[in-house]
Amino acid sequence: MGSPNRAMWKSFGVDQNKTSVPHPAKPDYFMPDVPHLVTFLKSALVRGQVCIIPEDVVNRENLPSNEVSVVPIKDLLTFQEGMALKIAPHLSAAAIEPSHFDKMKVGLALNVFSKATSAGLKYMVQQENRPLSYLTTAWFLEQVDRWFDLMSSRHPITALSRLKMEEYQKAITFLQNIVHLFRGIKIGQKGGWKPIQTGNKTKDILTEEIVAKVKALEKNKDTSLHTQLFWGTLCTQLGIPVNTNNQYRLRRQIHKHKQDVTVSTQLTLDSGSSQEGDETTDQGTMSDTTEQDGFIKIRVPQKPTYFFIEQNEWKAIKTKRHPRGFKGLQWTNIIAKGIRTIHPHCSIAFKRHRLKTSGSKKPSPEFWCLGYCRFWDCPVTVTVAVNSEEDLKATVRFKGDMTLHNHTELKRRPVKADDRKVLGKCLQHQLPRAMYLDKLNDIDEDVMDSGCRDEAPSPQVLKNISWELRQQSRQHSNELISLQIMVGNKKNSPNEVLQKVFVHPKGVLLWSQRSIEIFQERCKEDIVYLDATGSIKKKEKGSPPFYIYELVVRNPQKNSPPFPVATYLTCDHTTASVTYFLEAFLTDVARRYGREAMRSPIMLVCDGSMVLMQAICFCFAKKNLHDSIDCYYRIASGTATKADFKVPVLHRCLSHIMKNAKEMSKK
Repeated sequence: MGSPNRAMWKSFGVDQNKTSVPHPAKPDYFMPDVPHLVTFLKSALVRGQVCIIPEDVVNRENLPSNEVSVVPIKDLLTFQEGMALKIAPHLSAAAIEPSHFDKMKVGLALNVFSKATSAGLKYMVQQENRPLSYLTTAWFLEQVDRWFDLMSSRHPITALSRLKMEEYQKAITFLQNIVHLFRGIKIGQKGGWKPIQTGNKTKDILTEEIVAKVKALEKNKDTSLHTQLFWGTLCTQLGIPVNTNNQYRLRRQIHKHKQDVTVSTQLTLDSGSSQEGDETTDQGTMSDTTEQDGFIKIRVPQKPTYFFIEQNEWKAIKTKRHPRGFKGLQWTNIIAKGIRTIHPHCSIAFKRHRLKTSGSKKPSPEFWCLGYCRFWDCPVTVTVAVNSEEDLKATVRFKGDMTLHNHTELKRRPVKADDRKVLGKCLQHQLPRAMYLDKLNDIDEDVMDSGCRDEAPSPQVLKNISWELRQQSRQHSNELISLQIMVGNKKNSPNEVLQKVFVHPKGVLLWSQRSIEIFQERCKEDIVYLDATGSIKKKEKGSPPFYIYELVVRNPQKNSPPFPVATYLTCDHTTASVTYFLEAFLTDVARRYGREAMRSPIMLVCDGSMVLMQAICFCFAKKNLHDSIDCYYRIASGTATKADFKVPVLHRCLSHIMKNAKEMSKK
């Protein structure tokens, strides 16, 4: 039940309520691999996670407690250690404290979930005065052992068989109880869903509870059905974690059970999608949505509808036209935006369009185009016609009664023409991922369920648009030459960051007048950090390494991020290179405040790099590293002079020390 297999199940629409897919001969059934489930369950136990048995199971089986843990098993292993005749002969330390490869061994897992181990725990309670709670773990081990025998047996004696109907009925009843146990069990402190439970945390019986709450909302005319608050409250009442995944699962479960709910309940479930509650049948709303066999069906408008094109937009695209059509693709953005105001659930692409010839007197529309839904199975097509340039009323006609969208399929229109420029300007002030999440959050819930993502371009597309804009803003095709031109065009503004550019070794110095002021204010009373990283960018084959050095001060406001006052990008990790960076920054500080007014930091923190420590000592202490250590020793031993106390304190970062110690201990 790893993520690839669960993804495959999801693509087939398989979950706890649907365990097969249609096939011309007979249905194809899906079942998780039982040996893997046993190893997963054993791994959860030996990691120290406690399994909480449902209360109704505890009462039905008369169990002394509701907790299953590895503690009784470890106690049994310790008790029988050294015995010639062991109570559980196959139970070993390798099963309780497994190595990486031992975790994958099914045999070790079955040594834990065995009748012998269960009998050993019962013996410990009866003869060795162990707590009664051990019996719950013994019962659980025995249940899993029998379940494994039934599900994986290849012998007619233990396998499911109708030869003895009495035994068959007992086995079926047992398996039904196991399903109830696995669905209701809570693993770990948070009690979240685990792959071993093979399905959603929400149970079949919960659907009736959800429908009952929906009916109550209908009775009270509550409109909070399609808000996060409703689903969050429902998650809390059902005892499952409140997160987006569980809220989505609840909504999906309702859709899957619509065929079992009355018509009035269906209308209640989807009442939140209508604006006034009285939408006509000509509107394609989610009130007309059904989901069968993994497809989402939404009724499209049957009568002609319309939208209006803005005059300025029409004039802009009309200036670029052929005799019988528009140049470029901006017209597709305008028409697609208008169609979304009528039916936003389909992602429309356009096959062809035509314009009325200038001066023609034929009774034909000024503009006409044909589009189709980009979803593979959707039969919807659409025509748009503009009959007059005076009002620019675009008449829209849909063909195809309902959309047919596979619930695993997502479609979005390509970002073209002016839309690309508009997004590029916005991306100057916002990261692509943040913009994607904002646009995704603005999409209506019914449009989100339909799979249409026209209004939320993918993060990769937004990254490409941002990169294209940066390419266009360069002064030269060569990046280093472009940076040098920018340095030459400096206007000495307080907010200008780019200071110097080197060709060999390649490097860039970044700070501003404002960052110099912040450094001067903070270094006298707080710690200054010098940090380096080379792992944020993957090293390309045949190219030099990439390093970033930053001089950082802490933010005076609580819970605020630290502030980098100077940054150095280079491909050279040497003491001379870092020393030049620090000296260049301190020179600009001296130009601003003068040598006498410069403040020396009271403490500087860096990792254990000899390059950084040497550079800090040369620039701030005006000594080499060896002399600086001698100075610190004299202070610690009480033999320091007055000059020794003027030397800034060089401190190695404790986090890096602990990391290095951890790595050394593993060797």
